[in-house]
Amino acid sequence: MVLAILMKIVAGGIAIQMNRHYENIQKIQKLIEKEIFSNNFDVDTLRAINAQMKMLIDSLNFWFAYGNDFRYKYDLEKFLLFVRSFK
Repeated sequence: MVLAILMKIVAGGIAIQMNRHYENIQKIQKLIEKEIFSNNFDVDTLRAINAQMKMLIDSLNFWFAYGNDFRYKYDLEKFLLFVRSFK
């Protein structure tokens, strides 16, 4: 709930930006799911990915709040490389 309130404040009522942010989160979730389900990761690897995903969401919210599209995209790409590194 706190996150939802923060995102509303940060967005300043600009629904287009919020939609873009939400769509990006959905896209990365689909990519992550594809990477995870196409591999047979053990439980420890899944825990490591989950811990990194929590940090990713915090990071994306931070960069979204400050309008830093470069870092937003960079963090998404780095996370996907992180997940792929377990292959």
